[in-house]
Amino acid sequence: MLHCTYGGEECKEKNFQLYQHPEFFNCWTFLEVADKEEEEEEEDHLEAGGHEDEEEEGHGHRILTGPNSGLSLILYAEHVDRHLDHYDFEHILINSEGIRVLIHEPKTFPSQNQLGFNIPPGESVSVLLKTSIRHRLGKPYSSCIPSKEIFPGVKYSVDACYGQCLINAIEKECSCHTTKGTYIITKENESLLHCLSVRDGNISAAVSRKLCENKVMKKFNYEINCKHCDWPCIEWDFSSTVSHSEWPLEHTNMDLLDMVIMKKPRGEAYENLKSYIGANDTEMVSIFQILEEKLEGPLHKEEHAEAENDVNETEHEAEEQLFEYAQRKSFEWTKKNLLYLNVYFKDDSVEYREQQPSYNDGAFWSDVGGAMGLWAGLSVITVTETLSFIARICYSRWRSEKKVKITTSQDISTG
Repeated sequence: MLHCTYGGEECKEKNFQLYQHPEFFNCWTFLEVADKEEEEEEEDHLEAGGHEDEEEEGHGHRILTGPNSGLSLILYAEHVDRHLDHYDFEHILINSEGIRVLIHEPKTFPSQNQLGFNIPPGESVSVLLKTSIRHRLGKPYSSCIPSKEIFPGVKYSVDACYGQCLINAIEKECSCHTTKGTYIITKENESLLHCLSVRDGNISAAVSRKLCENKVMKKFNYEINCKHCDWPCIEWDFSSTVSHSEWPLEHTNMDLLDMVIMKKPRGEAYENLKSYIGANDTEMVSIFQILEEKLEGPLHKEEHAEAENDVNETEHEAEEQLFEYAQRKSFEWTKKNLLYLNVYFKDDSVEYREQQPSYNDGAFWSDVGGAMGLWAGLSVITVTETLSFIARICYSRWRSEKKVKITTSQDISTG
């Protein structure tokens, strides 16, 4: 990573978290960035002897919108001349160059194998995001998973659950750590070797473990039971629109290298990059040295003209030709190794989708009343009148029977 800004401010090292993936190698996750005022208050609080508070529930930050307020990165994709004898269908990056980008919910485990998109070097890529939240109903309507952590500090997601289910199956059947994803070391599996590890000196055992892993991978989709991996009850989704363009322009390449890579003072990142390139391409180290000397020369035309008088014209032409060659080579290097990525939100609105019961108790009794009114001509009024009429009949009969009994008893006493 050669350059990074978020919201117009330079990124800090604490804004990124590194983890390693067996197929995608070094992967960086961009973490949540607090507002500048909140960072200053936190630093003042820590300097005063306070402790870092845990994140409060429901606390959020203002969403920055627009291309100038997003996350802008200039990345080094490391072009390497590979000589492959065959096309490998199992590994994505070995057949192509660039990086893989994944937009996912904060604090969830990234699933590059299932999701994400590739970006080749020599391009400027803009990713426009739209946020939505889906709220699913729990039991008895569905078996969605309430909010919980699948790993310490990692929120539950379907992809992480399926990934862990596969890892558990490989560890159970093959007694080794998978080569297809990132696994968590626990007390139960800390004694296991990597499926391709030859640390014990037994190559045949490593081959057997790898064949076993491939066998488990093939039957994973239709034999291994992962029915417990249901959708979360609350899920964030980021729909993206990706656009590509050529980058950089040839006449701006020198400014790009000067401001981003060879900027003064020479930072540790540049020195590390130059030493890393030198291990693979010694010519490019010389090219950077030529560009550094040229860019550090006189800036004003008058000074440059005075300096030219002291230099032999032939030597000056040779220097100019060498500088032009360095410019061409540096532009070729930029197109093969660097890329620009800009990720930003379309607006600060969030689409909220919530499941509602399609048929509840109120709807049931409404349908019962409607059916009775339609087929029996009944309503609340007619039912009330019917009950009142029956009650009046019963009361009248009771009164008449009582009157008869009283009259009969009087006649008997008179006789």
